[in-house]
Amino acid sequence: MSTARPVRTARTIAATVALGLTGVGLAVPATAATAPKALAIKASQYPRLIDRPGSDNDSIQFTNVPGIDWKLNGTSVAFTGGKSVADSPVTAASTVTFAAVTGDPKYTFTVPAGLPSQWTFPAPSSTPAPPVDVSTISATWNDVPGKRDSVTLTNVKGVVWTVTTGSTTATYDSASFGTKTDRVVPAVPGSTAVTVAPDAGYTLSETAPTFTNTLTEADTVILPATLNDRVSVGDNPADAHKGYGPGAAYETVKIEGLPGVVWKIGSSTKKVTVKGTAYLRVDPDDLVANKVKVEALALKGYQLPDGYAPKDVDFTDGAMAAKVVKNEDIKESDLAGTAKDTLKLTSDRSFTWWVGQPVKQRDGSEKIVYKAVKADKTGVATYKPRFTKGRRPPRCSSSLSPTAGSPSARPS
Repeated sequence: MSTARPVRTARTIAATVALGLTGVGLAVPATAATAPKALAIKASQYPRLIDRPGSDNDSIQFTNVPGIDWKLNGTSVAFTGGKSVADSPVTAASTVTFAAVTGDPKYTFTVPAGLPSQWTFPAPSSTPAPPVDVSTISATWNDVPGKRDSVTLTNVKGVVWTVTTGSTTATYDSASFGTKTDRVVPAVPGSTAVTVAPDAGYTLSETAPTFTNTLTEADTVILPATLNDRVSVGDNPADAHKGYGPGAAYETVKIEGLPGVVWKIGSSTKKVTVKGTAYLRVDPDDLVANKVKVEALALKGYQLPDGYAPKDVDFTDGAMAAKVVKNEDIKESDLAGTAKDTLKLTSDRSFTWWVGQPVKQRDGSEKIVYKAVKADKTGVATYKPRFTKGRRPPRCSSSLSPTAGSPSARPS
């Protein structure tokens, strides 16, 4: 007697797939749910009107904010190339709204209560900008030994620089400088050309200046014959109290730096490298008949111009008119709390402000005690008032007096 074995049917790939589709053997993955996320727009990300000179280049600037679909007059704003900002041209009054982005695989965006929903902008003005003063536009060719030459461009609002070297051209408008006053661009002797033109909406006061490429590939660079023109008296010649800190009492020499040069002041053996503009202290013992000698020394690869001689800087005080002090010279800055409250006192460097506050004496009376406050290099003296117990606002009085060798001043 024999027992029959059960017949097993071979499972093909097609059969396996069929079982999975009918729920036998394989599970169908569930679709992931998107999480709710409240939209957030910082004040710095709000759209803003960029009203440029003229009427052809005005725009509203948008910031790319996750989950936000900006709409200008009902039309969505596109951010091309993954940029973080977009400028949309406008010529008339405009309205900006937004909607929450839909279809995001990760979030379902929601609009929280209190979030601004609309921005209304007036029509931009068409007022042209005043002509750009061409005397403020300059380009300096920096000729150094070998092949590391460059050109320094000044940051002037309303002009666009074009620098061409061979077949390569680059343009720089004022915005590209950021907060810097100039920009250094690599240059090639005989090849790099620099031109300047007004930016859109601007004009120049005169014909645009031209800049001749003076670079060389020489191993030794001859320094300019105008080397001494970079040396002058620091600050106001009538001010015998130089410097930028409280209580400073010394003369300074102003030097505009140049590559390849170090400077010596008077009998000092110290050699000073100047980048940009510097105010160097003068030792009073070096003043002979109110003059001090300032000498330029050439570094390796550089040579002083023929006939160069150190410059005698003259600190002799000249005649000056009396200073009349006006109420506009005194400005208060009353901020939250007391730590940052200040008085801003405007003055020439040849004068000293005296600011007084009442100080309680042992017998209970009050006496005004004055403190000398000198101006910084911008011509502004800053006084931080002292507060008494109970945070009572101080009562300050001030007057202006000349420093030694200066004319008199009278408050008005």
